[in-house]
Amino acid sequence: MTKIELYRPGAVCPVATAELEECRETIRVRPPRVQPERTREEPERVDFGVPTPLDEVFLREWRKQSAWSTALVFRGVYPNRDDSTIDYRVCKKLLRQGFSPEDLVGPFARCSPRVAERHPNLKSYIWTTLDSALSDEPEVKL
Repeated sequence: MTKIELYRPGAVCPVATAELEECRETIRVRPPRVQPERTREEPERVDFGVPTPLDEVFLREWRKQSAWSTALVFRGVYPNRDDSTIDYRVCKKLLRQGFSPEDLVGPFARCSPRVAERHPNLKSYIWTTLDSALSDEPEVKL
């Protein structure tokens, strides 16, 4: 039980004490909130077309970037290997080589290892990564 003291030590305000007890009773009587059961949603299935020759180019570059990343972790430059960073570097490299973002969407979805498991909103992740890699490119001066 909580007692609220007045200006005089030891004196108790009976009105404030009664109001506080009413508040406590209301809290005790209130039924506990039931949390809704969470279910894990399946990732959205998106059709990214059939394999193309660009898939092999994407996969080859992904393997190179993966090996480079693993070597840097081994040397202590990076604390761990991050597949999303590798995705970004592959996109950046292929964009520099002249491929368009639209060209890379399908190969990205089909060839980046476990990308659908790593990113449930696959379409959004791919476009965000491509936009980021594209915006980091220096402008071409003619």
